[in-house]
Amino acid sequence: MSSKCSQCGQAAFREGLCIDHFRAVNKGGVGKLVVGQGDEKVSDKDRNTFKNLTRKNYAEQCKWYLNGFWAEEGQAQAEEVWTIAHKFMELDPRKKEGNELDPVLSAHYLQGINKAMTALELKEALRRIDVDANGQMAILEYLLFKYNRSVLKCLNNPQGGTEEDKRKLDEATRKCEELQRSLDDLQVQLANQKRAERDAKNAENAAHAAEAEARSAERIAKETEEKAKEQEAKLRAAEAAVKAAEAEAKAADADLKRQQDEITNKAKALQAKIDNPATGGVAKGQAVQELAALKGADPLPLRKAKITQEAAVLKVEAERKVAEAERKKATEQREKAEEERKKAVKERETAVAARHAAEEQTKRTEAAVAETERQAKEANDLLEELKKRDSVPHGAVWWMQRQVIEAKKYMPRSKQ
Repeated sequence: MSSKCSQCGQAAFREGLCIDHFRAVNKGGVGKLVVGQGDEKVSDKDRNTFKNLTRKNYAEQCKWYLNGFWAEEGQAQAEEVWTIAHKFMELDPRKKEGNELDPVLSAHYLQGINKAMTALELKEALRRIDVDANGQMAILEYLLFKYNRSVLKCLNNPQGGTEEDKRKLDEATRKCEELQRSLDDLQVQLANQKRAERDAKNAENAAHAAEAEARSAERIAKETEEKAKEQEAKLRAAEAAVKAAEAEAKAADADLKRQQDEITNKAKALQAKIDNPATGGVAKGQAVQELAALKGADPLPLRKAKITQEAAVLKVEAERKVAEAERKKATEQREKAEEERKKAVKERETAVAARHAAEEQTKRTEAAVAETERQAKEANDLLEELKKRDSVPHGAVWWMQRQVIEAKKYMPRSKQ
């Protein structure tokens, strides 16, 4: 189709003509049941029949169109009709269950295929396409408009098919519907399988890493605990040695006290002798010298040894308590590390179980793929058989075969 009017050079609306020249040639009346080949006299019965046709979903409307015009370039237009239908489905919130587009979506579609359309041209196009004047654009209305087809021919052209053909076609339709349901289920299974495999793999890798980390932490904690135990044992031994020395110091202290008592008693005796008037001069002098010597004796070494020993005991006890606390802390860390390792082992086992479950899901999915492939072949074989009959509705057969082809695109590549 030319992008400019062949008469005046303005933007083309239809058939290489601007909207004014197109209207002049076709003499179309707005709001009438008119499409393509000029004014058509349409009975109320035909009008109702056409409205009922446009209430069918997009696929059924397209099949009707292709059946009726198969011998009049319908076969050559089939792939384009398929594309148009799926664009309508894409725009329609009801998707494949829809039958017509509202004014906003209709305008969106028309501007998408002809961005040069002015607002006036768009409005006029929508009014001419809307055969039944309900404000909506059914796909059958659009196809008649696009390919310049007669409404009456659309209604009256034979749809094809004997009773036997109808029975076979119904069977093929049923098989295609089963195929579509199987394919929908398969898509869910494939998505679940992919997600399950990914999640299981990630979980297992994470679990293995966590287990390795936990085992490493447990090993370090055990080593730390052993070192703490060794240090504690050394300090306990040192404490025992110091306590033995303390016992010796106590014995020495007792001896010191005994010696001090002896010195004190001897000093008292000498002082008494000195103080006694009856003591002779020589004897008194000797007593004075002995007392002076006795007082000059130094008891500090024994006392110093006792103090030193007591300090050593206190120091070792303090060190032993620190070591005991460190050992206790190391034991707690080791016990915690053991729990973490046990937890990691369980998580790894859970992840392995999830992987096995994912593998089972994969097997079920493979079986579903095989079943869907069988259904696709069965449906296609039946449609190929139908194609050989001259009387069949070729548009409907072509449409269903196209559905089978499209369905197989969404199957795993190895099964296409």
